[in-house]
Amino acid sequence: MTDNNAELAAEIASSVQLNFINGFCSVAAMTLVFYDHISTVSREVHLVWGRKFNAVTLLFHLNRWTIFVWAVSNCTNFIPIPTLVGYVCPCTAAIDWSYVIAILLLMIWAAFSSIRIYAVSTGSWCLALLVATVAMVPAATNIYLNLIKSQISIADEPFLGVECGEGFNVSNAVFDARESVPFRFPITDRSCAIAADVIVLLVTWSKTWSVKRSADRAGISTPLVTMLLKDGTVYFILLLALNIFQIVGWVTGIFLYAETYFTTPLSSIIITHFLLNLRQVGHSQVAHDTLSLSRPSFVRSLAPSTGSGSGRFASFVDGIGAELEYDADPDDVGRDWGEVFEDGDTVETEEVSTSDGGI
Repeated sequence: MTDNNAELAAEIASSVQLNFINGFCSVAAMTLVFYDHISTVSREVHLVWGRKFNAVTLLFHLNRWTIFVWAVSNCTNFIPIPTLVGYVCPCTAAIDWSYVIAILLLMIWAAFSSIRIYAVSTGSWCLALLVATVAMVPAATNIYLNLIKSQISIADEPFLGVECGEGFNVSNAVFDARESVPFRFPITDRSCAIAADVIVLLVTWSKTWSVKRSADRAGISTPLVTMLLKDGTVYFILLLALNIFQIVGWVTGIFLYAETYFTTPLSSIIITHFLLNLRQVGHSQVAHDTLSLSRPSFVRSLAPSTGSGSGRFASFVDGIGAELEYDADPDDVGRDWGEVFEDGDTVETEEVSTSDGGI
């Protein structure tokens, strides 16, 4: 009897501690989202509102307000759900709603990653589809596990009262890192997320580093290239740390909430700041660039106005970058390229070539 009481007390203490940690993580994540919304609203008004509506604008607003709804939905976690023993509809609705929002944010990140690599790679559909497929794995596994295989139950717990619980109609080995099962949802999710981010970062480095180096040698400022390198690297390191933290948490069982409460809002905030920074760079350069169209060709534009649709894409996404050119042959820098302006129009610039193929 004493052993049973000790076990019950340990379970209750563990449940209380779990709820306590969940609550703190939830409040921290909500505070981060609300603070970011307030601190960036002036930039949003200046750089996004009133501009031509297109794919990037749609992605920005969809991401911006989905994460806001996510944060507001987390607030409802602190409101007791009016449930009765055996009546699971309100509980199921609340949990499913939170999963739908989280899955939508995962899809937005996949779309952002694929659009970004398409633009940086000057229109490589293969890379874009590869990144989209890998980045969609977390969304797909969450749909299967949380919307299809989840089971909601109501239980009257001793000392805790009526609580809404959740189980999954899958083998425990899927979650247990100690089991020799090759496919585990949490680790697979984070591994695919890391792989997609690595691909995007490597392509960004390979396409921008030579441009940055050539521009630095020529003493030419390249804000877009600098931003792509700096922001892309910093954001990647941040998400990589969180993803590794999540994997370690699942393996050790020490901390399991990094993805739910921190990776989700931080990924969304990264999209917001990345797009705002791109718009800022484009906005600050347009007036200057229209007066200096005879700059060296390797820093003159984002994508070719001819070829495999890259110029059409650049116009379609409304200045997802300002101006960046990179060639398959580093010595061939004298080509005709299209200059992308904020309103999505594409203007041809004159070819500038020199005897040495450089500046």
